[in-house]
Amino acid sequence: MTTMDTADRMTSPYLRLLSKRSAALFLWIALITTPLVVIFVLSFGTAAYLDGDVPNATWIQRVTISAIGFLPWLVAAPTVVLTGFRQAVLRYSWLARAAETVVVGLAIFALMLVSMTFVMAPFWGTTIDVIIEATEFRDWIWDILFFIVALLSGQILGTIRRNSLPTELGIGGGKIMARSASRVDIVDINDVIAASAQGNYVALITRESEFLHRTTLAEMKKQLDRHGFVQVHRSHLARADSIASVTRADGRIKDIHLQGGRQLPVSAGNQEQLKGLLRTGHIAA
Repeated sequence: MTTMDTADRMTSPYLRLLSKRSAALFLWIALITTPLVVIFVLSFGTAAYLDGDVPNATWIQRVTISAIGFLPWLVAAPTVVLTGFRQAVLRYSWLARAAETVVVGLAIFALMLVSMTFVMAPFWGTTIDVIIEATEFRDWIWDILFFIVALLSGQILGTIRRNSLPTELGIGGGKIMARSASRVDIVDINDVIAASAQGNYVALITRESEFLHRTTLAEMKKQLDRHGFVQVHRSHLARADSIASVTRADGRIKDIHLQGGRQLPVSAGNQEQLKGLLRTGHIAA
């Protein structure tokens, strides 16, 4: 079993697999960002031409000026798409997504200012102060819109990629990819002795620790049934061969004791199955 905390996520099986397919990933990002940049350059240039903000400029000239203004996006667009991609693949919490998005947005804004200073100002033969003064808020809306479209494109690509990862990683047979809000754990089913519902999660319990997985107990039961697990309570599943003993009271089984010391309650509706295991010697009395 491999356990990965938040600080180790960059070495998770997700990204190890993705690194093997980095060429395909970068190709997908290029296929997304290149048309986006072209579409936005043409759209912004055409809108500015129709608006007549540069007197006597032809459509080609206005689109060229627009292309110069969008130069930073040749670097920024792949970064934003990759950010959205990582957020979706690693299932960041909304707070982590918001924080990272703000940081990336501020970095891109700084890149825009650098471009204005060292590219656009010399092109126009003026200074950055004049360019900023002449830039209206509606001009920045195009950049904000581009940022949102690029981020969402990356998240869509990441969601598609994430959904295909369990199959590519060989997960689903003897392993479970346990996903919680802040970490991803690859859990060997052979190490799991019980599973317990905890709100919106299921705790996969081993002899040494437990791992939260965002799913329902009903869904987990479908996967664990074929591995010798029995339902002992509406909130608990247990591996039959990990039950060390049972506690009886008033003619019924009250609790089971698992190897490692964990104790789970037994509901009335699950008595017969456990009694059957007792009679066949699958669990200790």
